[in-house]
This record gives sequence, structure tokens and C-alpha cells, in this order.
Amino acid sequence: MSAEARAESVGKRNLYILAIVGGVISLAFGLFLPILPLYAKHLGADGLGVGILTSSFMLTRALVGPYAGKLSDMMGRKKIILFGTFLYGFLSVLYVVPSTWIGLAVIRAIQGIASGAVWPVSEALIIDSVRPDKRARAISIFIITSNIGWIGGPVLGGTLSQIGVSLFNMDIFDSYKIPFYFTAIFSFACVGLVAFGTEDVIHPQNNKNGNGKGVEIPEENKKMLNVLYINSFLVGLCMGLGSAIFVLYANDVFGLSAFVISVILTVGMGGGIAFAYPVARFADKRGRKKIIVGTGLLRSIMNLLMPMAPTPLVMASVMSVRSIGMQCADAPMRSLQADIIPKELRGKLVGTMQSFNNIGAIAGPIIGGLLYDFVENTSYWLYVVPFFIKGLPFFISGILGILGVILIWKYIDESKIRKM
Repeated sequence: MSAEARAESVGKRNLYILAIVGGVISLAFGLFLPILPLYAKHLGADGLGVGILTSSFMLTRALVGPYAGKLSDMMGRKKIILFGTFLYGFLSVLYVVPSTWIGLAVIRAIQGIASGAVWPVSEALIIDSVRPDKRARAISIFIITSNIGWIGGPVLGGTLSQIGVSLFNMDIFDSYKIPFYFTAIFSFACVGLVAFGTEDVIHPQNNKNGNGKGVEIPEENKKMLNVLYINSFLVGLCMGLGSAIFVLYANDVFGLSAFVISVILTVGMGGGIAFAYPVARFADKRGRKKIIVGTGLLRSIMNLLMPMAPTPLVMASVMSVRSIGMQCADAPMRSLQADIIPKELRGKLVGTMQSFNNIGAIAGPIIGGLLYDFVENTSYWLYVVPFFIKGLPFFISGILGILGVILIWKYIDESKIRKM
């Protein structure tokens, strides 16, 4: 086998195995969504405690990303991914140990560290493994499997708990523990896949710049990288502003049930999955910037329109298109970031980029929730359409999203990028 053919074979194997790992980690996150708040409540948590439980995971994940990425630049990606995947599974078993919700929050925070070690480093290894003209497609596969996990996780978590009650006569509290064991088993299986199926493509020991010292980022790339940091934060902030209050908004304004709301969210996610790969393929062939700008405008316009949707059907349609715009932007954006970042700093800077996004995603729900509680559940008429004041977080999200699009349009020039 020629060196080129072997490199392509290794790249495909890395991609498909890491896509499975990403899907399992996302499935685990989704699995816990309907279970963990109720489990914590049994351990004495109130609303604030549940909020701390959620934020602790996201905060540690955001903080650890750059450091895990930097370690992968120095030691190799595979070791860090193995460590993170094993730790994720091991901590899933430990959820059954604490007798208070505070102990549960500590474990959840440490699991955020494990997630921060897996996600950005896996993405960096995928970028290492494929040619620049196929990056968007490769990253889209990674994102698609992760989104499938997000969609299936809550349903599977609830089903596993119900099976424990119905078939094994477990009490409710004990039935909540089944998804924890389920996650551990699949995480440990992924450890085996990573250990025996993946390979480091860039070997730091053969690279004098493996620690990142002395690596020069071209000035033009550096300016564009700073713009992408700002945009990454804005994307996380905008997502958090609207997504956090959508369930409340749909229930308070239109009286929709939890089941109907879950159907709306699932349809939106499904549409995004269907369009993500073709859009990524187009971005590889025709350029990332135009796709990023187009999808950014699409989701921003949908956010602006959300408070003006007069009926549940219109609101559901707007939400679905918004979701499609968000998912179709992911792979081209991350591929553009990879074009700019030097391979010697790829782990660290990919982790930093995701940390900016995570910080926005932490701040967004808090700001959106405070604003939602502050305004009244009333509406004003703008000519022939209503404007529901409870939807103000969506409107602000749309304005901030357009600001991010303007930054990309004005300051990103693909013709001047020196691809790394």
C-alpha cells in the first residue's frame, strides 16, 4: 500500500471511530437530561441545585478545553482521547455513590473535564487526518453522529428508567441509575475502539514545535482567528439566549404540552441532520465563508421572527428552520478555523475556540432566563403581526447573530488564508 493510500485509510478509520465516540458522549449527555434533575431532586436538590449541576459540567468543559488541546499537541491526540473517554465512563458509574446532590455536582463537574478532553481533541485529530478540501465533510459526519446522540439520548434515558420500573419492579430512584450504567458500558467500549482503531497522524516527538513554542501564525491568519473567537462566543451566546427559554416560551405563550414541544425540537434537529452533509460538501468545493454567512443570516432572521410568529405552526416552522441554519453552519465554520490554525497548535487553539463558544453558551441561558422572568407575558401589534414580549431573548439573539455575520463578512478573506 502506498503512503498516500495508507494515510487515507488511517484518516477514514480515525474519522469513523471518533464519530462513534462523539455520538456516544452526546448520547450520554442526552441520556442524562431527563434523568439527572429528578435524581438530584431525590438527593435534596432544589431548582438552584439543578442549575448548578448543569452549569458545573459546562464550566469545567469550557475551562479544560485549551489545556487538553495543548497537551494533545505535546503528547499526541490519542492518549488524551483515551483518558477522557475512560474517565467519562468511570464517572458515570460513580453517579450512584453520592448521598447528597453536592457530591453529584462534584462528579458532574469532573465529567465536564472528561468531555473537554474528548471533544476538541477528537476534532483536532479528525482535522489532522483528512485533506483540507475534505475537512468540512469530515467534521459534518462527526457533528451529525453527535446530534443523533442528542436526539436519541433523552428518549432512551426515559425508556431505560421505565423498563426498570415496569419489568424489574425497581423503585423510581433506583431506576434512574440504569442510564448511568448504560453510559459506562458504552464509554468503555469506545475506549477499546480508540485504543485499537485510531492512530496519531502528527507525531509531536518528530516535531520540534510540538510544544507550540516558536510557531508563528501569519499576521493575516492571526487577525482572522481573533474575529472567529469573537464570533464563536456570539454563536454560543445567541444559541443559549433562545434555546434555554424556548420550552417555557412555547408553553406560556401558546400553551403547548411537553410532548408537542419535544416533537418540534426533534423535527428541527432531524432537518439539520439531513442538510448538514450536503451543505458541508458544497462548502468544501465552493468556499466556507459564503455558507457561514448564509446560514448565519438564516438563523439570525429566524430568531428575529420568533417573537412575531402568530400561531404554534408558524413558530414551529421558524424554530425548525433556525435549527437547520445552526447545524449547517457548524462544519464549514470549524473547517475554516482549521484552515487558519497551525497544526502544531491545533489542539490548543481548537480547544480555545470551543471554550469561547461554551462561555457564551453558559452566559446565554442565564441572561435569557433573567430577561424572560423580567418581562410580562403580553404582546404588541406591529401592523398585521403580533410581537410577544416573552420572545425578546430571541430578538436580541437575532441582532447579535447579525453582528457576528457582519464580522465574518468584513474581516474573513479566504483568498488570504495560508492553510495550515
